[in-house]
Amino acid sequence: MANASNGGVARAKSLSKQARSAIASKAASARWAKNDAAAVKDMYANQAANIGFGTSSAVNAGRHIPFRLSLDYQKLVFMYRGSWVIRAVVDTKPQDQNKAFPTLLTQVTPEDISDFNKVIAETCTLQKFIEGRKWGRLFGGALGVIIIDGDNDLSKPLILENVQPDSYKGMIVVDRWSGMSPSSDLITDRNRPSEYGLPVSYQIYTEASESLKVHHSRCLRFVGRDLPLFERQIEQYWGMSEIECILDELQRYDFGMAGVADLISRANVMVFQNDMLNQMLSGLNLTQQQMADYAARMQAVSETISTNGLLALGENEQLFTHQYAFGGLSDVMKMQMTALCGAAGYPFSRLFGDTQTGLGQSNEGDLQNYYDTCDQERRQKDRPLFDKLIPIICMSTWGEVPDDLDYAFAPIRTMNSKEKADLAKVQSESITGYYNAGLLGRQTSLREIKTTSQETGLGTNVTDAIIEAADDEVQVPLEIEQEEARAGTEEFGEGKGGVKEEKTDAAKDSWWNRLKRGE
Repeated sequence: MANASNGGVARAKSLSKQARSAIASKAASARWAKNDAAAVKDMYANQAANIGFGTSSAVNAGRHIPFRLSLDYQKLVFMYRGSWVIRAVVDTKPQDQNKAFPTLLTQVTPEDISDFNKVIAETCTLQKFIEGRKWGRLFGGALGVIIIDGDNDLSKPLILENVQPDSYKGMIVVDRWSGMSPSSDLITDRNRPSEYGLPVSYQIYTEASESLKVHHSRCLRFVGRDLPLFERQIEQYWGMSEIECILDELQRYDFGMAGVADLISRANVMVFQNDMLNQMLSGLNLTQQQMADYAARMQAVSETISTNGLLALGENEQLFTHQYAFGGLSDVMKMQMTALCGAAGYPFSRLFGDTQTGLGQSNEGDLQNYYDTCDQERRQKDRPLFDKLIPIICMSTWGEVPDDLDYAFAPIRTMNSKEKADLAKVQSESITGYYNAGLLGRQTSLREIKTTSQETGLGTNVTDAIIEAADDEVQVPLEIEQEEARAGTEEFGEGKGGVKEEKTDAAKDSWWNRLKRGE
């Protein structure tokens, strides 16, 4: 038996290199065929080149391991406190998306709009809303509790019709880790799919040592990035932190910046050449006093080197500099910064404040894409929250919710003086055109001017008293007045020179006169 085994080993050793390669290739193909049954069938693989899916290359050795940073409260807080990049990623987008409270689009008086805006300012509603969005992005979730004066039982649903005048007092914002936990009871009403499967209530522990059970109808949920169902359940029905999405790129950026800073400290090294250095470092035939004197001399040389200092050197001693070149480092750091911007969803100029330079270079395209993304995100995430909040404020301020209640978000992009002037010119020409065409009266035109003044800055002195004092009668269009004037001239000329009566009758029977007669 042993001889047979030894013979097999000998035959294996006697195989040629080509034969061994063929056997290895067949074995790899067999392993591939075995794994192929459970693998995806449309992957590319090249076993001979060790490229593609299923091979043992360094690329395929990488794995994405489960790491839920959103559950590590302390690390998130320390990173937010210690990194300006993380603060910019978390804070910038909520501030850009909510530069002002949404503008109401409803048929109410300017006084009512002024009362509504006053409530928003007094209760700091916009600031609280931005705060909730920040903590939602940092921790993956935050909660805004709507406070109604006199409605002390927060565990019951909030009924809009029961909101009393001047009862809205603002919001209390808490993040998911600051004494707040969702209940295990979930919403099962399938008629509200947007809230289906979410917690019915939340237990909140305040700074005043109060324990409050708050119904979900009184809360605004500020959720981070979306997650699949099972992951969302692990996060207690919250989302994922923004930092978790950029952590890998952020670590590469921090490592690169630290490396560049270390290289700068080594960029200009002063070199001191001394013939006795080898002997001093070896310590042969030297006393302790001689070594101490040599070290003191080196210290003195280091301290006396300055712009205007005096340095004494021996006969065979030299002093020169050794400089290091940083070629290519800027390109590498620019690539890392660009990757970080892509992970965070910001353009380079918005996150780092660096604009593109060079002939034909502009940031308008990148900024416009960023503004479009911000607008799309707030329509998807912020609009459901405002749909819940604004009717409550209307009920508290006006005692009713208008049937035509609607609102528009404030522009994300801030216009400069020239752009404001161009916009004011276009809008004023449009309003003047409607007025001259007989489509708008003087009072309505003044209202339009006052409404557009919030964007253009033109017409801010148009007061409510001026608007109410103006009449709203639609004037005869200028073209009609000119047509009637020509008709009168022709009628006058008929008595003098015998102009045809048919032209005069046709001019008098214009569409404006027929409209006034009700025909």
